[in-house]
Amino acid sequence: MSDMLQEFEKKIVAKRLELEEEENALKVFKRFMGIAETNKSDEVSVSHKKESASFDDLFSGINTMRKRFLVDEVRDLMPTFGANEFTVAIVQKALMLQGGKLEAEYPRPRIATALGKLVNDGVLVLSFKGVGNNPHVYKVKEEVTNKDVSEILDNS
Repeated sequence: MSDMLQEFEKKIVAKRLELEEEENALKVFKRFMGIAETNKSDEVSVSHKKESASFDDLFSGINTMRKRFLVDEVRDLMPTFGANEFTVAIVQKALMLQGGKLEAEYPRPRIATALGKLVNDGVLVLSFKGVGNNPHVYKVKEEVTNKDVSEILDNS
């Protein structure tokens, strides 16, 4: 009789672990798809019937819910600079005036990284490489200023 109880307890523990793994997978899918998690008290009881959902259906809305990054905010500022030269400090001030969220305590290194990525993408040119107290100076490429800026930024 005690063997049967121990075996039954082992099955319950195994089922709990399996359920916990499935709950974690569900949390990951929700986080990946941008769906806010609900508290267990708010959840409605779920039927245990299998629903026919393909793997592609789970990821269908991911591109439309893409989170905006600092690089995207900096790209949006490029048309405002035109052919003028600018530094990281000027971009930081422009982001603050535009209402961009600079969540980091020291945002300038992140802005410099975003500008470096735009230089690598061919949108910006490093017109002066700063050393010491002299900052790097950037400029929008001349080909970019002559063309429609939004068209080029959309393609990259």
